[in-house]
Amino acid sequence: MENLRYVTFDKEGNITGIYSAPREGAIKLPLKYTRYSNVIDALKAYKEQLVKDTVQSLVDQIKGKYAQFEVESFLDQREEWRRWVADKNAPTPYVDALAAARGISKEELMKRIEKKVTALATLQGEQQALIDKIEAATTIEELEAIDEELRKLTQIVNNV
Repeated sequence: MENLRYVTFDKEGNITGIYSAPREGAIKLPLKYTRYSNVIDALKAYKEQLVKDTVQSLVDQIKGKYAQFEVESFLDQREEWRRWVADKNAPTPYVDALAAARGISKEELMKRIEKKVTALATLQGEQQALIDKIEAATTIEELEAIDEELRKLTQIVNNV
């Protein structure tokens, strides 16, 4: 865990104190974000990095279920899945070989690929939506609400 500090601020949001122990009315921030003069700016920077780090960790969890050479084939799989969704007769040599080697139907493998594609796209979209919310936020409460939305993203990984 990053070295946390407790930051106090005035009614305009200007940081008035930085402490190593809790203080009434203070919020916790990692030390590197205490360089900001305004608490909203500090929280925005912190929450944006937190979102990026969390989403990257979730993507890494998905990829961690596979060997590196399999991860390297995700783009090929996605492209063949995309073509197959548009036209069930489209050539899909990579997926055909995978399905045959695994002894499962092409349709079953395409469902599995769709789960990965959807999960990764959803994480990317959620990341940008949260960053948009952070940029638009004007209160500490709005920024603190980001944490709950981040926790919900773990469900995406569980569905792959």
